[in-house]
Amino acid sequence: MRTLAKYLPNPLFFILLTVPVLFIICNPFFEIGVGDDWEYARLSRALAETGRFQLDGWTHAMALPQTIWGALIVKIAGFSFVAIRVSMIPIVLGCCVLIYAMARWLKLSPWLAGLTVAEVLLSPLFLPMGTTFMTDVPSLLFFLTTLYCALKAAEAPPRTAVVWIALAAVAGFIGGANRQVIWTAPAAMLGGVIVLRRRERNVVLAASLAIIGVILAAGYLTAWCAGRGILGVPKTMPEPMYIVGRFSETTLRIIPTLALFCLPALLFLFGSRVKLTRRALLACGVAAAVVVAIAALKQDWVRVPWLGSIVTEFGIRRPGQLVAGLQPLAISRYVTHALGLSVIALILFGLIVSPAIGRALRERGPVDSRLWIFAVIAVSSCALYLAGSLPSSLWPAWYFDRYLLPLIVIVNLGAMAVAARLPGATLRLAAVPTLLIFGVFGLAMTHDAFRLSEARARAADRLREIGVPRTCVSGGYEYDGWTQVTIAGHIGRTGSEDEVFHLLFSGPYPNTAQKFWFLPLTPEVRPRYFMATSPQPDLSRTVFTQSYRTWLPPRNRQILVQTDSSAGCT
Repeated sequence: MRTLAKYLPNPLFFILLTVPVLFIICNPFFEIGVGDDWEYARLSRALAETGRFQLDGWTHAMALPQTIWGALIVKIAGFSFVAIRVSMIPIVLGCCVLIYAMARWLKLSPWLAGLTVAEVLLSPLFLPMGTTFMTDVPSLLFFLTTLYCALKAAEAPPRTAVVWIALAAVAGFIGGANRQVIWTAPAAMLGGVIVLRRRERNVVLAASLAIIGVILAAGYLTAWCAGRGILGVPKTMPEPMYIVGRFSETTLRIIPTLALFCLPALLFLFGSRVKLTRRALLACGVAAAVVVAIAALKQDWVRVPWLGSIVTEFGIRRPGQLVAGLQPLAISRYVTHALGLSVIALILFGLIVSPAIGRALRERGPVDSRLWIFAVIAVSSCALYLAGSLPSSLWPAWYFDRYLLPLIVIVNLGAMAVAARLPGATLRLAAVPTLLIFGVFGLAMTHDAFRLSEARARAADRLREIGVPRTCVSGGYEYDGWTQVTIAGHIGRTGSEDEVFHLLFSGPYPNTAQKFWFLPLTPEVRPRYFMATSPQPDLSRTVFTQSYRTWLPPRNRQILVQTDSSAGCT
């Protein structure tokens, strides 16, 4: 195997070649928004056409660097959702290069480093984010740049370290200007550099000044955006006990969700050959009993996903989130329960086997300095990032699984770095098949979600051809949002935060076309025609259906366009 590897090209070459191939397979080549990317595409077009940032009161993320990038693409290629989405390819390539570089810095072999990149690239969570113009992957790029610069600063000579510190601060500030939670990265990572090099005054001073500079610049930019239509925070916060409860519940959901998306890397780590003591073996038996008890008494605890937003049992998003109507399950209940049980069992097994892994590392000699550097910087950044992202859980169903992307990369890197320093056991053989299953499912659900969006775009074209104004059509979240902002310039009747937060706190929402959750914020849309994925009994008749094919069963599906004869839209 090693002899063969010598004659094969660098695995990074295959990975970079895979990125556009995956993009083409997912096929996001259609003219309608997907999720929130309609909002950032609109900001980019407005900047390209007017030279001004035109926030509309809907987005929490500042998205300033991404808007500039999108505006550049619009200037070069003209506006289209296709061009905007294609511009994600170099951003995904940058993420892959940085993950590979950090894996090699952690002394992984080229092929193990390539496997680490593949664990992120083929994740069912990364694939849909990397093929749409969402803020998550561009922000991840700056997060990874900050992490790489901080790792280099931790071991470079003092003068060179100052340069790396400055680069980390700049990358972290730009990343926070895209998604504010990324501002936690330079503070935590450079704080780790200070801890590691606390005896070197020049390095400590440079890192301290960089942290202060990022905080001051972040405060100024936040104040600048506050009066320009960015969605801030509610004027009245919930009761303290509610906050504690929401934070605790969300944290408990984050742990198994993170383990689920890092499953291939964790299998590779816990598949290391280590010696378990009798006490550890007894603990394994107790853990097995606990898993059985949980499965019998609390079935909801063992059913994936625990944070359903992007990846759900229905594919991408749950029914009624993007368009009204029912949708078939993409994963059977048996699979979701079995997978949930497996993840919980792996978490308990990992807690039991971790001391043995630590002993095995010490038996092989002193802990590698780079592994120690990564642990200090990564743990601090994970803790602060988690603390910075948890306030999103105060809004009902607003802590999205996609917020975990930076943590997924760090866990994958750490798990693979430790595993690479230990001999492997049979369990490691399950890592690659698991990764391939994740990749195939991620591609299938991303492809199918895009086909649903494309079918809505075609249905809208058919309505336009028969003379139906756009304001008379409710085509789902992205379609209605684009209509509203194009006409009024803002979300809601007044564009005020109070109006938006009143809606966000008023869930749960009925999954019906006439009471679609987003309609109260799109008063310019006065629909007579409604798109839905299943028949709506309160609508009078079906005008036509738009068929589309998916990879996951059932393969033949359709969008229904139904009408409300009592609506007076003309």
